[in-house]
Amino acid sequence: MKEEQNQVIIKIVKQFGHFLDRFIIMLVTMIVLVGIYALWDSYQIYQSASAEQYEIYRPSENNSVSFEEIQKVNPDVFAWITEYGTGINYPIVHGEDNFQYLNQNAQKKYSLSGAIFMDYRNQPDFQDSLSILYGHHMAHHAMFGDIDLFKEEDFLKEHRYGSLFYHGNLYGLENFAYIETDAYDEDVYQTDIAPEQLGTYLELLRQKAIIYMPIELKAGEKIVLLSTCATGYTNARQIVAAKISNTVKENLYVTKGLHKEKTLINTTQVNEWHQAPLFIVLLTVVLATFVILRQMIKIMKNKKNR
Repeated sequence: MKEEQNQVIIKIVKQFGHFLDRFIIMLVTMIVLVGIYALWDSYQIYQSASAEQYEIYRPSENNSVSFEEIQKVNPDVFAWITEYGTGINYPIVHGEDNFQYLNQNAQKKYSLSGAIFMDYRNQPDFQDSLSILYGHHMAHHAMFGDIDLFKEEDFLKEHRYGSLFYHGNLYGLENFAYIETDAYDEDVYQTDIAPEQLGTYLELLRQKAIIYMPIELKAGEKIVLLSTCATGYTNARQIVAAKISNTVKENLYVTKGLHKEKTLINTTQVNEWHQAPLFIVLLTVVLATFVILRQMIKIMKNKKNR
């Protein structure tokens, strides 16, 4: 009787072991599939944010036909910004509010990466004394992710220039300050500054800036802020301030024969979208190792029983 009970217990244990093995294999398979989907989804997001997709629309000093093509797709596109030596190389849109282009790209398609857009309170011609541009903070040099790089003084010194194209003309950008502030900082995020108030506003930026390089502001010249989210706290923001000038500096970072920018790769940067898939991969390895060990132990036991 006792032997029969033992046999029943052994049978139950074996069945449970088989069930556990199958469950773990199914779990590992599901985790692998989720990991693959997460990687694919992240790839799609960053592909949709890449500046390269807009390359065919990029205007040049002597030709704006390509730019006019994207304006036909989306009349809200009114300008183009390039920050030399970075991944910032995008069309600029002007929406009805500051939410329209958070999840809609410059081609008016749904996209989590959004678009580079001007504050709706500004006039879409850079004629305001201060204009504000917004873009998502993304890895892989996408959108305004490279604003991060300007917090290093050496980088700002070496990347002082960019360009703006609007109203059929090319204008220069001269970067002069890197600022970290709050999204609700009304002193910084102003759009109704009169020309005679620009001197006072520049002094405000100098006081708030982490890095500031004095500039000469001639009559009629304007300021533009490039603003993006920052880590640290919920409403943290990073800003690069630049002067709009009639003088367009040569882009020394352009690859010869192409309009693509050479980007400075920050090897210490951790791409946030890799973190979840990495955890999934590690968990998969642990579970797979557990299954393999169980199978090896079973084989060894079967050999001994023989």
